[in-house]
Amino acid sequence: MGRGCADVSGEPPRTGWVGPVDHEAQDTEHRGLFVIGLTGNIATGKSVVAAMLAGLGAEVIDADALAHEVMKAGTVTWQRVVDEFGSDILHQDGEIDRERLGAQVFAEESPFPEPDEAFEDLYA
Repeated sequence: MGRGCADVSGEPPRTGWVGPVDHEAQDTEHRGLFVIGLTGNIATGKSVVAAMLAGLGAEVIDADALAHEVMKAGTVTWQRVVDEFGSDILHQDGEIDRERLGAQVFAEESPFPEPDEAFEDLYA
């Protein structure tokens, strides 16, 4: 942890996950820029930190918001998820009920593949 930082995630500290930037590998336009990934359990301040970074001029990419966007009713991803998990995961308006989907995906004896395995071709 850096000076003035506190780990509130409850996770053990990780080492080696942030290293020096390889300036040789970067083009001059992006030299000195960093990619920062914010992870953690629910209610640990990820959104607060993202807002602070945005206030300092950082470009923030919200992966959860992107996931919601690509899973909107009628999209290719929506169709793949419904084909894989069935229409029981849908709200009345046709949108995916993420709570129901999660209950199926993360059930102890789920017959479904891990989400990353099932949909990895959609991420590319």
